[in-house]
Amino acid sequence: MGTSNWQQIPFCIDALKKIDPLSVLDVGVGFGRWGIIVREFCDVWESRVFQDQWRVRIEGIEGYAKSITNYHREFYNEIHIGDARELIPRLAGPWSVTMYGDVMEHFTKEQAHELLRFSLDHSDYVIVNIPIGEEHPQGDAYGNDFERHLSTWDPADFVPFDLVRHVLLKDYIGRDYGSFVLSRKDPKNLRESLFSQYATHVNMASREDAVDLEVITRRIEELQFELTFHKRSGAGRLAQRIRDNKLVRALVEWKQGDRNLLTVRPRPGAERPDAEAWVLGVHAKAGEPPMPWEFVQTTPPFKAVESKYSAHGTCQMHNGLGGELIVRTTSDPAVRFMAHVGSTKVEVTFNGRTETIDLSSPHPVDRIVYPGRTPMWERDGENDPAPASAASAPAGSREPQPVGAA
Repeated sequence: MGTSNWQQIPFCIDALKKIDPLSVLDVGVGFGRWGIIVREFCDVWESRVFQDQWRVRIEGIEGYAKSITNYHREFYNEIHIGDARELIPRLAGPWSVTMYGDVMEHFTKEQAHELLRFSLDHSDYVIVNIPIGEEHPQGDAYGNDFERHLSTWDPADFVPFDLVRHVLLKDYIGRDYGSFVLSRKDPKNLRESLFSQYATHVNMASREDAVDLEVITRRIEELQFELTFHKRSGAGRLAQRIRDNKLVRALVEWKQGDRNLLTVRPRPGAERPDAEAWVLGVHAKAGEPPMPWEFVQTTPPFKAVESKYSAHGTCQMHNGLGGELIVRTTSDPAVRFMAHVGSTKVEVTFNGRTETIDLSSPHPVDRIVYPGRTPMWERDGENDPAPASAASAPAGSREPQPVGAA
């Protein structure tokens, strides 16, 4: 059954508490998260603890009948099975809230706009939780064709639909994600209210630590400017043109051959053609800082993606078929990959040896591969290495750090 990100849950609970709904339409029931949350925070938290005291009417729409089990009906008053495009006009409400939890991306933009307009006409509020940007490709899953992603969304797409409040977040591997509250009339004045207004933020650093941090931050900014200045100078541009020159590259390759040439080729299986591979950093020598991406060659569908936990604020993401990453290193390089539940296998070739590394993991972790060693990646028993940050931890480190996601 369908599930989705969790980062938006506090924002949505705040919105639901302020709306104080009498009726909720949950489009795309899946696991039943929003039915359970609405029942808990809009009934039980209001001292309507037992089922015979519940006041909020919750109806749901689910396109995949197999997702609905007995426990769903304990929380929902009624669940309708079928295509939301056909059912929503029949369930005209009126509704206090219509919720689209990771649903809109499964329609074309034209279909989604139609649903939004209808829901706004028949609901006090519409809440949309949705992946943002192009880094969320998805096909069908567990026999459910409705799981396919058919459209890509940006925050600006919701402005014409009476946007009241929104929050932009990162999902579990750092991709953009958003939650949007829409309303024609905003009867509870959510536009002016502060969500989580009683939250307390404590600064644990002393004033002395804060001053030191300011000095470090300023120095980092100066170094960043210095590097950018050098790159943009005449000498820097000339050096880049020489590196990019095909003849120069061919001469280097001819002279050095395959020695210390590292190649990474993702290999999605037939059962998971949309599986991903994330390269967070390449270290020319294990223990050294990661190489600048300018010295790493990639071919589509590899593409650069911003990532604060990756080398130089960028990682290389692969999703699709074909493509490779090539870089010349020392005899003992290291490659930092992101492993998670949607990851594929990669073939790593170095100095005449090829190994297949399985990047799939039940939880997001950094996986460090040493192509010059045998084996290239040594499992710690049956467990993945502890998460580590490509930006802050040297190759080989097992110190727990924020996961290097993109």
